[in-house]
Amino acid sequence: MNVLTAIAKSFAPPAAYEEAAFEWKWKAIAYILTLSAICAAATSAMSAKPLSDFYEKFILPAIPLMESVEISRGGVKTPDGKPVEFKSASGKTFAVATPGKLDAAAVKGLAFSVERDRLSFYGAGFEQSLPFESFLPPGESAKLSDLFPPKGVMLWAVLPAVFFAASLFMNAVYSLAMGLAAKTLALGAMPSLGYWKCAKIAMLAVTPPTLIDLLLMALVGVPMPGLVFAAIAGTLVWISIRAVAKKRASGTAA
Repeated sequence: MNVLTAIAKSFAPPAAYEEAAFEWKWKAIAYILTLSAICAAATSAMSAKPLSDFYEKFILPAIPLMESVEISRGGVKTPDGKPVEFKSASGKTFAVATPGKLDAAAVKGLAFSVERDRLSFYGAGFEQSLPFESFLPPGESAKLSDLFPPKGVMLWAVLPAVFFAASLFMNAVYSLAMGLAAKTLALGAMPSLGYWKCAKIAMLAVTPPTLIDLLLMALVGVPMPGLVFAAIAGTLVWISIRAVAKKRASGTAA
């Protein structure tokens, strides 16, 4: 069974789950890479239009002014040492660069800011800051415009790569965590089932809720609640382990 067939059959346990647990070795790696690639492709497609619009309306009009701002581990340099506001095509300020530090009230309505020793991004109810030292080597500097690659590169290279890395990390975490739950469930039905076999069963079990979640995001823009995700995956794990345990017990008895 190839990995694409297994993805489809993950919605109908337990055959694919049993094969993954007892026969897969390198295929388990191929499976999670393929699933992550599907997730990355879907999320990239959903994000392409908003990102393209953001570049056209905000980043591209501000690039000439961004070239006048220099950042390094030593701080932010602006042409006259004063804060620089970056405006969208419509004239709205969406970002600020300053050698000093912005007041909390000053970041309202901004997409990002560059201040003193960090790059900060803002959204609905969140703020994420990256110290310059996390992405600038010692002694080196960069123009602020260098942080924004050409739109085509961002859409077709950077965005898919970021989403693939994030998807791979999350799918691995989900599989390993659900593997622990699967091992706990297996203690009663099939104690001999090892953790790594349970993790491979879990890897298939997280596939249906993952794909359903992507579909929900594409259709209605709302992610699946975490409890629902866990409930679907947990149910598939339980069904699979019970079925595999029963089948193998019958085979042993025969």
